Amino acid sequence: MWYPYGLDMSRSYLPGVPFTAATLFFLLKAIGLNVDIHMVCYFLPALMGASSCIVMFFLGREVLDDKAGLISSFLLSFSPGAIERTIAGLVDNECVGLFFFLLSLLFFIRSLKRASIPSAIMAGLALGGFIASWGAAIYLLYVYPLTIILLLLTRRYSVNLLMTYSITILIGVFIGTRVPQLGSDYMVSAKSVPAILVLLILIIWEAYPRAKPIISHLSETLEAKAPKLLVLARSRRNVTIMVAVLVIAFLTVIAAMSSLSPFFSLALSSSINSVIADISGRYLSVINPFYRKEEIIVASVAEHATTSWSMFFYDLHAMVVLFPVGM
Repeated sequence: MWYPYGLDMSRSYLPGVPFTAATLFFLLKAIGLNVDIHMVCYFLPALMGASSCIVMFFLGREVLDDKAGLISSFLLSFSPGAIERTIAGLVDNECVGLFFFLLSLLFFIRSLKRASIPSAIMAGLALGGFIASWGAAIYLLYVYPLTIILLLLTRRYSVNLLMTYSITILIGVFIGTRVPQLGSDYMVSAKSVPAILVLLILIIWEAYPRAKPIISHLSETLEAKAPKLLVLARSRRNVTIMVAVLVIAFLTVIAAMSSLSPFFSLALSSSINSVIADISGRYLSVINPFYRKEEIIVASVAEHATTSWSMFFYDLHAMVVLFPVGM
């Protein structure tokens, strides 16, 4: 792959692991330890795995108390799924990604509980580190929006929720756009779009109470000057019909523009296709199991195969039982 023309490393690999190893190397040099860069890289996964257990303690303590922190840290330290990805010598994305993953969760929850802007900034920086280190960052970029939707549905909205979520997501996604492999298109990719859409929902949720007096004033004016139109607008059935008509009209306009302008049609189709194409075959195969048979690369690679229940128990052991009980 590298011979004879070489390889653009920045556009072929995520920079999280090499940057972390280089930072650690320079820090050790600064305090007078004469270490070899190969030795630093060799022990980096084990060091990051141990650091993740420490972060897990603080995460458990933030959620509940010291006992919860100790138990969760203990479980992580003996989890085969974590151990096999943090072995000394296995310099891969997971070791650094796991650390930033837990760190982002810790500061996100801390910011939600304490209304702390510095904690929200730290959560965003850790999310950016997760994005820059491991492709599994898509998990956290989907969990945060789902958390916000759940809190909205249970009527637990607050200004602090908007502050924490907006700072975390915007900093994290911005760092993602600065990663050469991901590029500036990362903000409009299938990984980031759900998080951005939920941010817009939060902004509307916050703005609505402030706009409500204006809407009430318009309603009163409409009632005085056009009472029949107000009755028409207040009917749920009529509102549904109006929305449907607007949607159909919007789609008709798009279809007309697409037929009249080939450039508009090309731009529209390419933008939709780029979002769909950005979704990995591994995720599509969860939605459509028959996709595995259609795509040879998905069917032939062991990593993409359906995980057996025995492997779930091997990787998670006691947590297979503890997780549903905790939920």
